[in-house]
Amino acid sequence: LWSSIGSVTPFAIMRLVRAWNQNGQKHTSRLDIARNFFPAHTQVLWSIVVIMYLAVWYRMLLQKHSHLPRSLYTVLATVMCVTGLAFKIFFTLADAPELLGGMQRSQMGVLGNLDLVTQARAVFLGMTLFGTDLLLIGLGRGPGEARRKTIGEENTVARLQSLQAVLTLFLMTQSRVTNIPLFALMEIQLQTLASMNLSSGEISLTSILLQYASFFAFGGSNAISSIDLSNAYNGVAGYNVVAVGILTFCSNWAGPIWWMFATVLLLARIPWDRESRFMTFYHFSTLFVANAVGFVMLACTMLRTHLFVWTVFSPKYLYTVAWALGQHICVSTIAIACFWWLKDS
Repeated sequence: LWSSIGSVTPFAIMRLVRAWNQNGQKHTSRLDIARNFFPAHTQVLWSIVVIMYLAVWYRMLLQKHSHLPRSLYTVLATVMCVTGLAFKIFFTLADAPELLGGMQRSQMGVLGNLDLVTQARAVFLGMTLFGTDLLLIGLGRGPGEARRKTIGEENTVARLQSLQAVLTLFLMTQSRVTNIPLFALMEIQLQTLASMNLSSGEISLTSILLQYASFFAFGGSNAISSIDLSNAYNGVAGYNVVAVGILTFCSNWAGPIWWMFATVLLLARIPWDRESRFMTFYHFSTLFVANAVGFVMLACTMLRTHLFVWTVFSPKYLYTVAWALGQHICVSTIAIACFWWLKDS
């Protein structure tokens, strides 16, 4: 019975995810959860948002190994999550005040005196410290100490889970507040998949499908007009090409980035040769991306004289390039590199 429920759960959640943001051309006029349900039920929205920040905070506290004293580690994790939640509240107050039900900035106390740039930088600084601490565990040197090695694959998985929590906090910071509950649904899907004992090939295929599904669920499409620039300047006081470009990509590809690191976490739990499982995943991903790029280039070439070449085919080609270079090459490489670094450190 429980096995049947576990098999149905990802599909039930996917049906809910499909109704989150209606985008594109065919279904854009239909009712959805982000634009129709949450504005009328703000208490439900913020209850889920607070639960998500508490879940991230709790996942951070589960990490037992750190260079920092335990008390300082707990305080920093608490301050970082509280600051992240306050930033989302203030950002929503400026971007979509109807989602706050009349809340005023003055009601937030001392945090209300900080500007959005300072709050975002504080959150990013905290995440950088935590991420660096997780990556450097086992490489510290004490007085007269040689390089220490962290032994055991279970510890590697635990550190990957903590790193996933830091990543989730970053991606929530870069997402619209109405999309934050999607991370809770994706976490349920991840835990369900982790309990299914899937092979590396099954994980690879599922990962590809969920990456693209989450991209559209977060409000993305193949139109340039759907690019979300609302979180592109988080923590940036002036225009910075590199910083704004990275933040724009992370805010629009938040779902796929999350699933890429979740895939590494699933593969890390498979109890057999590491090289084989990761190479299988990389082969699947590369084959899919190569075929997608090839067919899009072929379509653009054959229809280069078509009336819609600049309004339809050109944006699709740009999105395909972003998927290939940004998501497949950069994000997947970084995610897999994090696993190998944590394994060997």
